[in-house]
Amino acid sequence: MPAHRPSRLLAPHRAWTLVDRSWPDEIKEAQRLYNLRTFGPSGIFEQDDGENWSERQAIAHGFVTNRTPLNYQMGLGSETDDGRHPGTTSELYSDAAGRAFYRRWQQLMNTPAWHEEKNDQHPGGRPRRHPRGRGHRDRQDGLDDIALLYDDDGTVWALNDTCTHETPSLADGWVEKGHVECPLHSSRFCLRTGAVQGLPATRDAVTHRVEVRDGEIYLYRGEAPS
Repeated sequence: MPAHRPSRLLAPHRAWTLVDRSWPDEIKEAQRLYNLRTFGPSGIFEQDDGENWSERQAIAHGFVTNRTPLNYQMGLGSETDDGRHPGTTSELYSDAAGRAFYRRWQQLMNTPAWHEEKNDQHPGGRPRRHPRGRGHRDRQDGLDDIALLYDDDGTVWALNDTCTHETPSLADGWVEKGHVECPLHSSRFCLRTGAVQGLPATRDAVTHRVEVRDGEIYLYRGEAPS
């Protein structure tokens, strides 16, 4: 439905309601109206959220806010891949979407040109983007998750994904100059040996051998890097 604001560009706003196909038409209509009146563009909750968002944007330009680091660690480590849909999600209220947004922004800023990003191949044949300084998780049922990490010189390394201090994913950390830094408490680990290079972690991470051949990454679990 169109939303009118004086002196501003008119833009259509739409909300979508997904329902079970087997529901009777009257139940589908009731659900549509319920969503429209709550979280639709004209819904009472959505309007309230809209005011919150606009006020937060205004505050974000303030002097104090610009001098304070943004903490978006809520729900860190809760992200999961359901194996059916692209991307990750979280069952908790979290900043997962915000972290993904800024991670992607960082990837683009570290790429000479967007069209020059390389589409390497995962061992399963699934194309993935591998920006330097970042990583992603390799999951196999019944086995520990592995963080495939891409150093700033283009070398690929593999460590057990869970930080040995607490539970965050090292694949969400920062990778540079031969080490990875945990995104939660900034523990640092050597990419080659897994040795702790920065507290608060005190236990080394487990490393695994990786080879890159013809654009494909081959992970050898349990074998130390050469």
